[in-house]
Amino acid sequence: GLSRLMHNKSVSFWSTDVLWRFKGDNGEFDEGLTRDVKGILSLYEAAHMGTTTDYILDEALGLTIRYLESLAASGTCKLNLLRRIRNALDQPQHKNLEIIVAMEYIQLWYKEQYFESKLPPYYRDRFVEMHFVTLTYFEPKYSRMRIMLTKLFTVEIILDDTCDRYASLREVESLANTLERWNPDDHHAMDEQKDYLKFVVKFIFDSFQEFEREICSEAGGSYSLNTTIKSCKTLVRANLQLAKWAASYHIPSFDEYLDVAGIQIAAYFTLACILMAMENICKKEAYEWLESRDQLVRLSCTKMRVMNDIYGL
Repeated sequence: GLSRLMHNKSVSFWSTDVLWRFKGDNGEFDEGLTRDVKGILSLYEAAHMGTTTDYILDEALGLTIRYLESLAASGTCKLNLLRRIRNALDQPQHKNLEIIVAMEYIQLWYKEQYFESKLPPYYRDRFVEMHFVTLTYFEPKYSRMRIMLTKLFTVEIILDDTCDRYASLREVESLANTLERWNPDDHHAMDEQKDYLKFVVKFIFDSFQEFEREICSEAGGSYSLNTTIKSCKTLVRANLQLAKWAASYHIPSFDEYLDVAGIQIAAYFTLACILMAMENICKKEAYEWLESRDQLVRLSCTKMRVMNDIYGL
C-alpha cells in the first residue's frame, strides 16, 4: 500500500514510476488512497522533492493538498495527526530547521491553560514531575499514552488540591454534584459555581472531550470513555467523603479509611485512563478486571495510600 511504500526504511531512493500503480484506468489517482492519511501526508512531503519533469508528483501534490486541507478544515482525525497536517500545510516539514520540527512535538497545552492565574494559590505546578511519571511508557509508540496520562494527572492533582486544601465542604459538595451529573452543556449548574470552580469543572470536561475525540473512532472507544468517566465520579465521591469526615472531626477505622482513601489516591482512575489510552486490547474485558477490584489492584492502591500518608504528599 501507499503507507508501506512511503515509510519503507530499507529504501533510500525510489523512482516516481512506482506511483503509477496507484492510478486507475481513467488515469487519475485512486480515491481509495485517501483512506491512508499517514501515507497521504508522507506523499505530500515527497511531492515537494520532484524535479521539473516529475509530472506525476505535480498531480500527487494537487491530490494531497486538496485532501489534507479538507481534513484540516473538518478536524475529524486524531489530534496529534491533525496537528501534523496543519503544520505541514503551513510549511512542509523537510523545509524546516530540525530544531523547529522537534519543537512542534513539545506541547504548549499546559501554558495555554493559565492555571496559575485561574486558580487560587493552592495550585501546585507539578508539570515536570508528571512528565517523568509518564516515562514509564517510554517507547515511541506510547506517545498518546503519555499525553493522555499527563492531562489526567493534571485533573487528579487539581481535584485533590481543590477538595483537600482549599474548598469548603459546601463547595466540594457543589463540585461533586456537578461532576456526578456530567453535563457539559448545563450552563445553569456552571453559573452556580464560584469562578475558580467553574474553571476546574470546565477543565475536566474539556479534557474528557479531548479524550473522546482521540478514541471515538476506535473499537470500544465509547465504552472505555464512559467507564473512565464513571471512575472519575467515584474519585470525586471519595474526596467528598474525606471532606465530610474532616468537617465533622470524624476519625474512621483504619479499614474504613482505606476503603475511601484507597480510591482517593486515584490509582483506579489512573488505571482506567491507561486502559482507555491503550490500543488493540479488549476494552470490556480489561475494565471488567479493573472493576472487579482484583487483589493486585487493591494491594497497589493500599501501598500507594500508605506511602503517600507517610511522606505527607
